[in-house]
Amino acid sequence: MQRSARTVTRDRLVFDFPEHGGLAFPTPASGSQVVTIRFHARSTARTGLHWHESHTEYVRVVRGVAQVTLGRDSFPVRASDGMLTIPRGVWHEYGRAVEAEGEGELVLEEWTEPEDGLKWRFFRNVLGVIADSGVMESPGAARGLWTLWQLLVVFSVHDNYPVLVKQGGFLSRWLTYSVLWLAHWSGWVVGLKGSYEEYVSEDASGSEH
Repeated sequence: MQRSARTVTRDRLVFDFPEHGGLAFPTPASGSQVVTIRFHARSTARTGLHWHESHTEYVRVVRGVAQVTLGRDSFPVRASDGMLTIPRGVWHEYGRAVEAEGEGELVLEEWTEPEDGLKWRFFRNVLGVIADSGVMESPGAARGLWTLWQLLVVFSVHDNYPVLVKQGGFLSRWLTYSVLWLAHWSGWVVGLKGSYEEYVSEDASGSEH
């Protein structure tokens, strides 16, 4: 379990996980908050079903085919389909469309409205936690649970609500709220945070930091 000093990655622009994919941030000079996400060929990784309550999300496929779940519908999305809008509160998930494109790589862009830097900070903290945990290189039950706890704390302050029960309705959302609340406050007791200065500047409001 990762309890030692965290790696300083706040100025790092590219993160790569060889078995799954990676993420690239725009350069500070660009003024952009669009992140580029890559799923390696043969990767079966997905974002996990989740929703946002204060941000509308936009996704655009650059290369390959994405399999997108939006509400109760699941469908392929290609570059020719243009920008996909994911409204606030709508459950969604995406990953590489394995059956549609065989072993092809998926590259897409993602950003949110409002452009307040929250998504940018979310990605930096999630990637920092995962990289420092070592869970990709050395999986294990204890390491996995510790990493999940840290990620739930990050989720709790970055408008990212994972779907824990897929039946839908208020009960499902209430369960997510409860789990995130418990993770957040129990994490605070042991020193876990929603954002770390090693991963992103505490005053960051966008890609200029």
